[in-house]
Amino acid sequence: PQIVAGTNGQMLVIMGTSDTNTVRFDDGTGLVLAGGVSFTTGNGDTLTLIYDATLAAWVEVSRSNN
Repeated sequence: PQIVAGTNGQMLVIMGTSDTNTVRFDDGTGLVLAGGVSFTTGNGDTLTLIYDATLAAWVEVSRSNN
């Protein structure tokens, strides 16, 4: 998986700290992203996820592209 499994209902907020050193998250492999659209962090961008134990995946709650 892209992110290690959590506990049911656990929330995770990922925040980018650089426009040069970015991290890309892709739908699948333990992540369920809105509309199946990938997300690449930039400085100040956030991706908020909640863990769904039934799906055994982190599910996107929101994202911001600052």
